[in-house]
Amino acid sequence: MNLRTDIADDDAEWDWFVSSSPQGSIFMESCFLHALDEKYVRYFIRNISGEPLAGIAIPIADGKVKLAPLPFAPYQGILFSARETKLAEHKHSEREFRLTETIIHEILDRHKSFSLCLSPSFKDIRPFLWHGFNEQKKESFSVNNRYTAILDLADFDREAFTASLQLLRRRELKRPAASISPSHAVDNLLALYKKTFARQDIEVDDKHLERVARITECSLARGFGYLTEATTTDGELASMALFLHDNRAAYYLVGANDPQHRGSGASTQLMLHNICYFAARKLQVLDFVGANSPNRASYKLSFNSKLQPYFEVQLRSASRGIE
Repeated sequence: MNLRTDIADDDAEWDWFVSSSPQGSIFMESCFLHALDEKYVRYFIRNISGEPLAGIAIPIADGKVKLAPLPFAPYQGILFSARETKLAEHKHSEREFRLTETIIHEILDRHKSFSLCLSPSFKDIRPFLWHGFNEQKKESFSVNNRYTAILDLADFDREAFTASLQLLRRRELKRPAASISPSHAVDNLLALYKKTFARQDIEVDDKHLERVARITECSLARGFGYLTEATTTDGELASMALFLHDNRAAYYLVGANDPQHRGSGASTQLMLHNICYFAARKLQVLDFVGANSPNRASYKLSFNSKLQPYFEVQLRSASRGIE
């Protein structure tokens, strides 16, 4: 393939490419990238006629790639054109392999470092595993297998869905009904968020809270976020959840609960509300965004979601580090 690499500085072209790519998600769209207090560089790999075949957005500090994933920013990896998937399988596989190799070499040449959290829809990691195989290079990639939990929303039926839930979740849905409504109360979300971690004796630092606030405020203002709250029958705030969404999927990004109301069932009722909301909007899937610790995985899988692997890749080398 005759290819060239360009800076992708046009938001409209970038967002069109992200929205049509099988690996695209809200986490790669310009509205989300601008919501983070980070410097990103975006690249397109184009064919000889200028059509973008692949894209990548990477956070940079002092010219080097920052360690992925950044907090609340998963799946910021390599994107392929939707056109590639329409090719015969042998062509499709070979072309995506070559495009990935091109991106690896371009990023290493320009930034001397490499770190990505790939989309669950990115399947072929051979270019990372085989990097430098015939050149006896000292540098190589570490590949970390991670998991998320994904709920299929196609043909969603509330009654059938609730019947399929784990017994504990079904019991929580039968408890006194919480009052559930959309919210713009970012301060309440932050307060509950701190309480959630305080119960685990974890203190959340100000920088972390600022990122939660910035993403929440921007997503609500730009229309790619949905913040909801659940209050008990006594009118006390028990649970809040922030979902992001694009044209295909909803993403459970932030959940926060008051420990005093853990037994109220409010958080489960709030989750069911959100699942039904996004199913009614005809989104394809709901991604619980990570199932990489025992408690989180158990909770997310209790909603009858399915484990889905994805990969994090980092360059390991004595001479080329990761910032």
